Amino acid sequence: MQFQPIRISPQYALIFTYDIRPGLEQRYNQFASGEFVMTMQQYKLYRQYEWHILGSDEPQWQVEFITEKLSHIRDLFDDPQWPILEERLRRYTRNYARRLVRFHQNIKIMR
Repeated sequence: MQFQPIRISPQYALIFTYDIRPGLEQRYNQFASGEFVMTMQQYKLYRQYEWHILGSDEPQWQVEFITEKLSHIRDLFDDPQWPILEERLRRYTRNYARRLVRFHQNIKIMR
């Protein structure tokens, strides 16, 4: 099976930052690269970047999902399964935060 790239014109990014809890790295990886990403893709949110940040007081991981429409993010947040999925992510992490960022002329505007 060959995967084709998905081409979108992103208008929004949903950015997650956190540290992975020690000893849970393998479970986190299975969850994050499986169920979490697949659920996001069902709502047309696509992982663009996954950053591992070292030598900072900031959380070590930043994961960005992009989408063309705000309605895709609203649909995700309105799904009764979203709080359950987010809570599972929180169990594998600490210093968890998420934020919604809007693009303006292909540049993310972070306020």
